[in-house]
Amino acid sequence: MIRWTFGVLQEISALNLRIFVSLVGRSFLVVDSKTILVFFVFLGFFVGQFFNESLPTLLLKRPLIMCRLSNCSFHAKALYSWLLLALFLTISWNTPRSALCQGAPAAKTEKEIQVDALIVGIREHSKNAQWDLVVADCTRVLEIDPINTSALLLRGIAHNSKKNFDRAIEDFDSVGRQTARDSIAVANRADAFSHRSFSYYQKTEFLKAIDSAFFAILEKSDHAEAHSHRAMAYMARQQFTKAIQSADRAIGINDKNAEAYSLRGLAYAATNNLPQAIADQNKAIALAPALAVAFQRRAEIHLAKNDAALASADIDQALRLNPGSVEALCDRAYLFGMQSKRAEAMADLDAATTIDPQCAKAHYIRGLAYMSSEDFEKAAACFDETIRCQKKHALAYCSRGYANHAQEKYEAALNDFTKAIDADPKLVNAYQGRAKTYIKLKMRKEANADLALLKTFGTQTPHAKDIPQNTEPPRFVFLSKEVDPALQTKALQSAKTIDALVEANHQKYKVAANPATSDEQFVRRMYLDITGTIPTFLQTQKFLHSTDSHKRSQLIDQLLGSDGYASHFFNYWADILRYTDSLNGNVRGEPYRQWIKQSLAENKPWNVLVHELLTAEGLVWTNPATGYLQRDASMPLDNMNNTIRIFLGTRIGCAQCHNHPFDRWTQKEFYQMAAFTFGTHTQTGGADTRYWKANPNERLRDDFAAIEQEEEDRRNNTYRFDRLININMMIVNDHVDSKITLPKDYAYSDAKPSDVVEPKTIFGEPVEMQEGETPRKAFARWLVSKENPRFARTIANRLWKRTFGVGLIEPVDDMQDSSEIENPELMKFLESEMIRLDFDMKEFLRILYNSQAYQRQACEEDVQPGQPYHFPGPMFRRMTAEQVWDSFLTLALPVPYGYRELPSHIRTDSVGIDLNNVTATEVLTAETASGQVDGGQGERQKAYMYKGLLLARASELPSPVPANHFLRVFGQSDRELISASSTTGSVPQVLCMFNGPITHMLLEQNSTIYNNISRKHDIASGVKTLFLTILSRLPESEELALAQEEVKRNGAAGYGNVVWSLVNTREFLFIQ
Repeated sequence: MIRWTFGVLQEISALNLRIFVSLVGRSFLVVDSKTILVFFVFLGFFVGQFFNESLPTLLLKRPLIMCRLSNCSFHAKALYSWLLLALFLTISWNTPRSALCQGAPAAKTEKEIQVDALIVGIREHSKNAQWDLVVADCTRVLEIDPINTSALLLRGIAHNSKKNFDRAIEDFDSVGRQTARDSIAVANRADAFSHRSFSYYQKTEFLKAIDSAFFAILEKSDHAEAHSHRAMAYMARQQFTKAIQSADRAIGINDKNAEAYSLRGLAYAATNNLPQAIADQNKAIALAPALAVAFQRRAEIHLAKNDAALASADIDQALRLNPGSVEALCDRAYLFGMQSKRAEAMADLDAATTIDPQCAKAHYIRGLAYMSSEDFEKAAACFDETIRCQKKHALAYCSRGYANHAQEKYEAALNDFTKAIDADPKLVNAYQGRAKTYIKLKMRKEANADLALLKTFGTQTPHAKDIPQNTEPPRFVFLSKEVDPALQTKALQSAKTIDALVEANHQKYKVAANPATSDEQFVRRMYLDITGTIPTFLQTQKFLHSTDSHKRSQLIDQLLGSDGYASHFFNYWADILRYTDSLNGNVRGEPYRQWIKQSLAENKPWNVLVHELLTAEGLVWTNPATGYLQRDASMPLDNMNNTIRIFLGTRIGCAQCHNHPFDRWTQKEFYQMAAFTFGTHTQTGGADTRYWKANPNERLRDDFAAIEQEEEDRRNNTYRFDRLININMMIVNDHVDSKITLPKDYAYSDAKPSDVVEPKTIFGEPVEMQEGETPRKAFARWLVSKENPRFARTIANRLWKRTFGVGLIEPVDDMQDSSEIENPELMKFLESEMIRLDFDMKEFLRILYNSQAYQRQACEEDVQPGQPYHFPGPMFRRMTAEQVWDSFLTLALPVPYGYRELPSHIRTDSVGIDLNNVTATEVLTAETASGQVDGGQGERQKAYMYKGLLLARASELPSPVPANHFLRVFGQSDRELISASSTTGSVPQVLCMFNGPITHMLLEQNSTIYNNISRKHDIASGVKTLFLTILSRLPESEELALAQEEVKRNGAAGYGNVVWSLVNTREFLFIQ
């Protein structure tokens, strides 16, 4: 039946279907299974009547019926009518009577009729400004209906017009407290908050005015009046940029809003943008020629431009339009004062204060008049009135300070100047007055401090061309350590031992070694394996042309000591350590990232590096190695599993839930290992007396609550404030008394559920705790010990795989007692070498790279999983995503290392705060400063951008990059799992190579490859340069002929075709 009905609906026109859906949407129908059944019963009955058939018969005759419908529009319309009738009856049957009555309201009660009549009269009184009548009639309405929003709103407006601001605010609050969410209720609340904003503005409580306007905007974002009221309050607080923004929003909602244009003009005038200020006032007057305030404000701008004639004309027009404009009266009084017409000025000021006794401007100008006549006592009294009307009137405090100074009331003057500075920290006259007062009080030191500040205010900003430009942004540059030349002889001897052990294995398994690499193959492989990129054209040329018999070992040493080594090996370890720029929700990773890079560059011994990772304490910017533990914050069991897997090559994760199904580890043994680090926490709290004298959370939150700020800012700042405090509590620390217990569902006989578990190692010598040593430090000491049977083996096996493509033990991070070692004697030797070298990774790699086994040609045969590989040469393997990316940069950029990441301390210098002593304001300032560092990232990167891509080495890019980035397409992992990167091919990779921006940039003017070709004067030389630049070899004769023909046929574009062809070859993407 349902399928049949939908078939019928498909025949209904789109317009009718919309009407049908609209009816459903507007109904009170509760759609449930019973309702649907009732609907289809009605529908089946009416359709059956229409076709004069029973419902079962209709179902059997569906094709015939549909044919009739499609051929007869009358039938379709009739059926549609029956369908609507069925729906209507269903709604009627299913809907409560009270809800149905809403569609046809019952007759109004006598009280409702009375209220409606009163509201009509109230609106008429409002038009005529009969505010007392409005208040009286609204009160009568509210006696009948205490929550009538119209009456509350209109009475509030009336109270406001009568200057009864507190009573107005009470009425607006009553509307604001109502919680209905229908459109009328929302609009009423928005109006109430907007009117309340204006009431607070008139009370000179400007912050509350801003907040009220904000609440109105939250209710109704397109409330133009609320945006205008907010702009007015911002102007009063001298927040002129915000005033402009609010006025902009009001204009955006209604571009015919004359008042908004006038307000914006006033704000522009305050920022000294007088042309725009005049333009806005002109626009306001054009839109509303009777807008008196626009003329008054334009007059003020003319006064600022010293154009008294135009100012006088505008003031006169403003007063003609609105004789009661106190602002215009004050401006005319000021103008009279300039013309020495004292009596006329005082008359206008008297008129202004008669109309509005709270007019701070009038009292202030009268005070200035008394100051000019040296009647300082009366002047001070006028400034008292000004401050009474507007509590934070900086100019009034400053002027009263001068009045008191003139009367030799120096203490009072000092107090006034200080209050003026508090209200406006850049009020020059206040600093000058305070300095003079300090001198009178014989406080020379304080006077000198103010005078010094005045010099900074008076300093002229030089033109940009006069400022020395440092175009180089701050860069993190690590310091690389070269390998020791004195150890080369021993390294070569160890390399020969490796070759002998490999050769013995070849004989055992009857494997033929691959031929030695050519110089072309060797130079390309060495740059890729050590620095992560192909060599440049000049680097290739230099190596190929060298006749030094030791050039291979010399190149190895040179590259191991280069910055490229740390850059490339960072990518390798970042994949293993799952490094991300956001280690967890509160801890940024940049200090940790740069610590890893520097540790690799300076060749920190592996056992030292790992020990620091496992024992680090404190904040990440004071001890970056804590980043390792922060990566698994609040997950101590997972961290232990990852630690054993990464550093000891063993997977014990399965034993976290049950005995390991494929290895000997039991669940209890897992918990015994986890007991070493279970007491390590990655965060502390405010009650931790090891770090805080008193709980900083309580003190700082009280401090934060006392900060005067807008409600919108308070809401935004609360998150920023709490987050920065939390960041500074992300302290790695140990609770030695914390004990781990077995899970409640523990199911084995060697212990009971919830038993406390003591620390115990799973292999090697047991750990003996030393005095004062935490379990974590004891564990780290055991793990990196030379006596630990797995530590040296794991790193030796990892680096062997890194060099040859396959480990002697596979997988490298899942060693078991039963794991087969391809060459046990070689493995044993590599372990002993790692220990002999004190875990010097560069020296270990130096040995491997100098071996003949490594310097043989790559083996291109596929090795199936589980099949032994006897190392006739390194494995033929595709470049990693980072190697491909960095190689393209080498082809494109004259300086591939041009961009370096920002030193982490630039941001953490702001983030790191002393929670024992910092104030809430300083917390917000610090958070803002750190945000500005992040916000400036785009500007720093601008010079290195190409088609939305930051052209920087992979190790300098964010980690991980976005999922659609070239690196991710080519297999870089998202850093969620250990060693999750891939070198498997995919269709997106092919598309990226065919037509992605990374290949296009190779042919841009001034790219490295472009410059290399442009220096050649014949096609053959240009083609040879291309091959040497991209493949590190010269073309074969057939390749040379084909490429020359392409260039001759297509000119410069032919070179581009050759470049595109070469970078898409297997030879380019794979390490030979």
